[in-house]
Amino acid sequence: MSTKNGFKEDKTRWIEKYIHVVAWCVPCTIASILAAGENVIPVFQGCYAAASPLGCESDPDLTCERGKDLKQLNRIVSFVNMFIYFAFTPTMLGAIYCLIGKTQHTMSKIIGMHQIRASARK
Repeated sequence: MSTKNGFKEDKTRWIEKYIHVVAWCVPCTIASILAAGENVIPVFQGCYAAASPLGCESDPDLTCERGKDLKQLNRIVSFVNMFIYFAFTPTMLGAIYCLIGKTQHTMSKIIGMHQIRASARK
């Protein structure tokens, strides 16, 4: 967005609130779903998502039947991650590459003092 709009903040400011809403709501929603299904397992430095604690088979004091099935949620999160890593990111990088190439091609057509002014603006 910034590259397309020449890094003009007033043209890109409108999308910032939506990016922040997504950045906060998606992880909070996933964490709420995991907590409601009793699939959050606390460990020393944080927590992780699983249906049963690690090592519950070897320790008789731990119960292995704790949370609900996570297969559907794991599939959804995995699909979204695969889409972001292998489809969205390369597409956006390709679009930026093409946009920069188009801008450079336009800049090469400008001659003399106009070229100096245009390169200083870009």
